[in-house]
Parts: sequence; structure tokens; C-alpha cells
Amino acid sequence: MKEIQLKYNRNSWKYNRRKSFTLVEVLVAGTILALAIPAIIQIYLRTLKNHRILVSISEVSDNIAFAIEKMNREIRMGRNFVISDNGEKLTFYNPQDEKIIYRFNKTNHSIERSKNGGDFENLTGGNVIVEKLIFYGEGLNPNDNLQPRITIVLKFRSKEAQKESEKYSTELETTISSRLLQI
Repeated sequence: MKEIQLKYNRNSWKYNRRKSFTLVEVLVAGTILALAIPAIIQIYLRTLKNHRILVSISEVSDNIAFAIEKMNREIRMGRNFVISDNGEKLTFYNPQDEKIIYRFNKTNHSIERSKNGGDFENLTGGNVIVEKLIFYGEGLNPNDNLQPRITIVLKFRSKEAQKESEKYSTELETTISSRLLQI
């Protein structure tokens, strides 16, 4: 049998040593990772929640802007304004001689519109809760020598908010004057 001779080289360990992590390095990296992941998840969830709130606010604002713009256009061209029901109902005639009624529906918490005494249709969507709608008028009497002006006070909030801190609620006031001279 042949004898195998092993030669020992003092410097061979430098070349044969594999690059690797020590157990301490692995434990430190694992601990840092275990502490960082929950913080990252928390930041992600908070960002997601804030995004949902902002989308809700944007949808509510767009919905209310549509309702106000629709009322604005018709009131500007309207005549013979009458405010009733403690300011919660506005009746007038548009240029086509149609009787238009805007009112606050307390049970549905919405703004409604009727044409010529027909059924009322919602102007606000399902994601909006209208808390208050009041019409104020100035110059509504034909003999007062004032230009008719209607002021709308509106308070609304988001319906989709689950917690009180997420509810977007605001109050809006706008004044519209009729383009038809009554002086």
C-alpha cells in the first residue's frame, strides 16, 4: 500500500477559508430585521389608512361640488324665489317656466331636487351625509328694489368614515344672485 503523504502548508488556511458570517453576525442581523419589520408594516398600514381617508374626502368634496354647481346654475337664471320650511326648502321658476324645488331631506340626509312637482331626486350620493341645508334670501319681494340673492348654508360629512377621527365634516356657505334684474 502506498502511503499518502500530506504536506502541510502554514499559509494554506488563508486560501481555503470560505467567506461566511459568524453566528453573532447572523443573530444581530436577525434581531434588527425582527425589530424593523413590524415598524415597516405599521408605517404601511397607517399610510393605507390615510390614503383611504383622503380618497373619501375627495369623493365627498366632488359630490358636494356637483350639487352646489347644479343649484348655482339654476338659481342664477331663476325668478320668483320662495323660501319655506324654516329655510330648508327653496322654490323658484327656471327660464323654461319649470317649477324647481330644492329641499333638505332629514330622513335621508340628502339634498333633493324636484321639477314641476314631480318626484324628488337626490343630488348627493350615498357617501355623503348632509347634516344641514338652509336657504336665506334677500330681495325676494318684487317691490323691495333689491336684486334677489340666495345664500346657501350647507354642513356635510363623509358617510364611509368608521371612527370619529376619520370623519370629514365641513360647513360651506355661498351666495348666488339672480342674473334676471328685478329692480
